[in-house]
Amino acid sequence: AGIRDHRRVGNAELARQFNGLDTDGLNGAFYYTDAVTDDARLPLRVLQESVRQGASLRNYTRANQLLREQGRVCGLLAEDVESGQQATLRARVVINATGAWADRLGNAALAGMKIRPQRGSHLVVSADRFPVSSAIFLLHPADGRRLFVYPWEGRTVIGTTDIRHGRDLDTAASMTAAELRYLLAAAERLFPGDPPKPADVISSWSGVRPIITSGKDSKLSKASREHQVWVEDGLVSCSGGKLTTFHHMALDVMEKARPFLPGASEPEDQRIFPAPAIAGMDVLPPDPDRGERLLGRYGEDARALIATAPKAESDAIPGTQACLAQLRWALRHESVVHLDDLMLRRTRLGLLLENGGEAVLNDVRRLCRDEADWSPERWDREHARYRGVIERYYAVPSGR
Repeated sequence: AGIRDHRRVGNAELARQFNGLDTDGLNGAFYYTDAVTDDARLPLRVLQESVRQGASLRNYTRANQLLREQGRVCGLLAEDVESGQQATLRARVVINATGAWADRLGNAALAGMKIRPQRGSHLVVSADRFPVSSAIFLLHPADGRRLFVYPWEGRTVIGTTDIRHGRDLDTAASMTAAELRYLLAAAERLFPGDPPKPADVISSWSGVRPIITSGKDSKLSKASREHQVWVEDGLVSCSGGKLTTFHHMALDVMEKARPFLPGASEPEDQRIFPAPAIAGMDVLPPDPDRGERLLGRYGEDARALIATAPKAESDAIPGTQACLAQLRWALRHESVVHLDDLMLRRTRLGLLLENGGEAVLNDVRRLCRDEADWSPERWDREHARYRGVIERYYAVPSGR
């Protein structure tokens, strides 16, 4: 996070912040400052800023094939996966930032390299059941791998695993029962008195991270966790790295793309987002702290988000720091196609609330009717799809 605040803390302070922590044999810990982000809202915020600077966005679009003329990449053939409609997109340079999928488009510059998908899985537990006031770093008792337990969005998260993802990348990643046991075992070692159990888990989620190895050396222990950039005529590909270094990665990619963009000037201001001219108090006077959170997620649109919704919709949904006004705004402005977009990727209610947020879906149905003109039949289809997504990819795993 770029903040120098390292210090040692004793067992008394640890016991205060982590109720039930096993301090047997412990002589204290070291404290440092880092940052936690929302890995759905951060990319959306970047997209919002890109639109303000002239970008055109395509949702639910798959890149099927690179287009070449005289050996040079000049665009791609894309497909709307909802309608099946094809589109030819031409460009002076194509930037391939597809992570674990970066080698699918036949990039000659990646020859000899292997992108290995690694899965990381997390558990979301009620903070009432498993409260922590800060993040704590630990080594798993079975294999010594690094794990964190940390507060997130009013809940407690335990994660992450780090294992080879051998499944089809066209299917969303999900946690296995073995990963569930692995994470709960770590929590039990750290908090042996009353550790969380499977029944205490609200939800789980998994992601896939690309690890880059050479064709000659396939050992993951020697693989780079840093990002790499490859250049082919008219094509710049980037893979590896992690979300928290995305700005550095983007600057690296744009430097490699510059030769294909004659006349393009380098922006003087390389900050990720412009500094807002308003504060949290201007967004949500009764709750300035939550106003600041909205400002971080939506920029100055946060004020319009609150102002254009009924007053009651600005109240926090119990157990979360989100509100119905965010759902209404997403339906109006954030290219929501399916209910799972709304509950999992525009907000995180599907992760934060029991049973995927079923208790708030009557309100959500009303918003979808009013803002997206969803008929009762459309709602039933979307609800059934959403339940399937929750049960397959975000519920507590059983036998899979």
